[in-house]
Amino acid sequence: MQLPNQLSYKRSINPSKAIFYYRRDGQLFPLPIERIKIRGSKSGFSEAHTSKGIKESATLHNLSMGNPHTVDTCYLPPVAECLVCRFSIRVCANSLTPDRCSDQSVKSNISDFVRAYADKGGYIELARRYAKNIAMGTWLWRNKEGNAFDVFVKTSEGSDFSFVNAHRLYWDSEWPDNQSHELDKLASELALALTNTRYVWHCDVWAEVKLPFCAEVFPSQCFVDNDDKSAASKVLLTTDIDGVMAACFNADKVGAGIQIIDDWWDEHCDFPLRVSEFAADQANLIARRHPQTKRDFYQLLQKLPSYLKELAASSSTASINPDIHFIASVLVKGGMFQGAKS
Repeated sequence: MQLPNQLSYKRSINPSKAIFYYRRDGQLFPLPIERIKIRGSKSGFSEAHTSKGIKESATLHNLSMGNPHTVDTCYLPPVAECLVCRFSIRVCANSLTPDRCSDQSVKSNISDFVRAYADKGGYIELARRYAKNIAMGTWLWRNKEGNAFDVFVKTSEGSDFSFVNAHRLYWDSEWPDNQSHELDKLASELALALTNTRYVWHCDVWAEVKLPFCAEVFPSQCFVDNDDKSAASKVLLTTDIDGVMAACFNADKVGAGIQIIDDWWDEHCDFPLRVSEFAADQANLIARRHPQTKRDFYQLLQKLPSYLKELAASSSTASINPDIHFIASVLVKGGMFQGAKS
């Protein structure tokens, strides 16, 4: 199947930005950002070295001089009892059909593929993976590290799910029966939202993180233009809540945490990656689905007719080819997938 010159999908999972609060006496207060000036030290390679050797300016005196700069910081106030991070998710069945496609035969092939995938329970597998990341608090990023926390979910169906001691839940291990049961119910609602265009579903998610006294909190960090020497060298993302510039995650960062489900990129892989066309492993600076592997999204998508036959022969969700799950997960992510510039 040849890719058309126009093919795009709207994303199916739409998270909001996540707002940080702190709890005191049963009430929530926006967590503020503080901008400070610090006297750092000269520690970078370029302060003393070049590719040709040691800089002449790197004297004993010069390297001992301070390196003052302005940074944003975020710490839990001394009166805080715990950190609370809250966001919402709206799920739509946008992966069932392209938002735009210039080739009707391609559109028909993809629609048949998605329908067969849904019939075999494929979306239930995807939904369970998304729900697992929600419950594990993967979207908390560095705020998970070394901290105990609970995660709570309230859906538009009126369901309430609690994942107490979520820091003890792991991607690759068995969950306690009660937590696994909660996960199944959450995944069931999510799967229905991914496959039913008439089903309206959203949820509120929040985590209560038990941080040590005055511990540092890690919101999203903004891009800084290094050409402006007078600007802060570290700027944290904020949103205005009644005049308080509260710390937050941007929606992309929240969504990235939820979509870390691709453990299909290699038969022997031992960790999942965020769903992306070339499986970017940012920690190791490697594209795990480089075109040379013949398992990047675009090469797999062109094999859709053969995968459709595989789905027809599949006896259960467990027997679905991992590459098929990956294709579906990228369609859920959404994006522009044309084979040539339109």
